[in-house]
Amino acid sequence: MESEALGPQAETVAREIFEKYFPIEQSAKLTKEEKLPFMIEWWTKTHELMIQHGVSKTAVKKAVEESDITLREGFMDIFDLLARENVPTLIFSAGLYDVIHAVLDKEYAKTPAKTPPKNVHVISNMMRFDENDKVVGFDGTLIHSLNKDASALVETEFWKQCQLEKRHNILLLGDSLGDSNMANGLDFKEDEIVRIGFLNDGADEKLDLYLQRFDVVLTNDSSLLPVELLLHQIQQ
Repeated sequence: MESEALGPQAETVAREIFEKYFPIEQSAKLTKEEKLPFMIEWWTKTHELMIQHGVSKTAVKKAVEESDITLREGFMDIFDLLARENVPTLIFSAGLYDVIHAVLDKEYAKTPAKTPPKNVHVISNMMRFDENDKVVGFDGTLIHSLNKDASALVETEFWKQCQLEKRHNILLLGDSLGDSNMANGLDFKEDEIVRIGFLNDGADEKLDLYLQRFDVVLTNDSSLLPVELLLHQIQQ
């Protein structure tokens, strides 16, 4: 999605960057420590490319509007349920804050509510724009696929508004091995966290690793129906 807002020339460079670093991120043979410097390089180069080519907020929104990006099947059912119960819900992403919000706005515009519910929060890499609507930098700590943990949550508005220190359970969903660490640093016991992993491809190679990190692993680009069933059980 980032590359689609860049224009054809820069999009080619972005694709080359992706093709270089994505296999490293997905490798089942490299350790987190071995991957870490490459992930920092990947994200930094991509952000620098966006600044260099003056990506605008309008271009980001247009790229989302014209894209065929779809939410995982069952997303709306789960988020409606969480909204009704007023459960603090966090989309914690190493992507771009503005892209995620544009996707949410696009999808919720099709619903009776028209806008995302107030219980939904986003923490991600936030672009900083100048007076001409061009990106000139990024605010806050760089969030990449291997450093998504509590250090990026504490002292945020999400943390303060939701009073997370008073909560006793976490339902964590993720599709990368690094996502299993998103609750690291929070004052929760292991039996107070349920981790559900989505292994979209490469199950033969990566399933054992995912089962070590997640309590449940859903394969083959699974829908969110199993998560919805779990939430209904919790309700009862």
